[in-house]
Amino acid sequence: MTPELGQIALILALLLALAQSILPIVGAWKNNSAMMAVARPAAFGQGFFVVMAFVLLVWAFLHFDFSVQYVADNSNLALPWYYRITAVWGAHEGSMLLWIFILNVWTLALALFSRQLPEVFAARVLGVLGIISVGFLAFILFTSDPFGRLLPMSACTRLIASNRSRIFAIPASAQTSSLAPPGDPPTPSAATISPLCLIATAPASARTLGSAVNAGPGPSGFLASSAI
Repeated sequence: MTPELGQIALILALLLALAQSILPIVGAWKNNSAMMAVARPAAFGQGFFVVMAFVLLVWAFLHFDFSVQYVADNSNLALPWYYRITAVWGAHEGSMLLWIFILNVWTLALALFSRQLPEVFAARVLGVLGIISVGFLAFILFTSDPFGRLLPMSACTRLIASNRSRIFAIPASAQTSSLAPPGDPPTPSAATISPLCLIATAPASARTLGSAVNAGPGPSGFLASSAI
């Protein structure tokens, strides 16, 4: 549900950016105070939904939501939490969302601290910032969506999603431990999931390297190479 909420937040932010870019500028041209007054509420609403989308993407990284294509391409179970946060803007889609986030912080600051400016001037400035936001929000929604689903989900991704609470409950040292002996029945714990999915959920270049390193004899090597 997180990716869908992020997409809805970006769509609502785009609609508010359209209102912010059109109505205040037309109001300044016609000297219509009611239309110019739309600028600040639209800027506040747009900023709220952009912040919401950014927080949802951070949440997806922190909670190993590998059903999101962008998360699956730029994260894995071996990353500490602070590296997962920085991975949010580690590729094109996330860096675009970060840029929009920073642009909205500046827009919010202007909307808050520009009340002493002439109404027509403030409406035009906020309208121009709305036009810029429209361009970037349309670009990220139609060409660089960071919330796109990874479909169909792999068996590894489904296993992680169904046992996420167990992964968080086990220390990182246990998450990277070796598999249980072949005679023991498999259990869906983090220690069982990690040797498979550290490689299976990594980018293609890392998977190629991982298969070469882990292709040796033994259960871990067999499973890691077969997962690829």
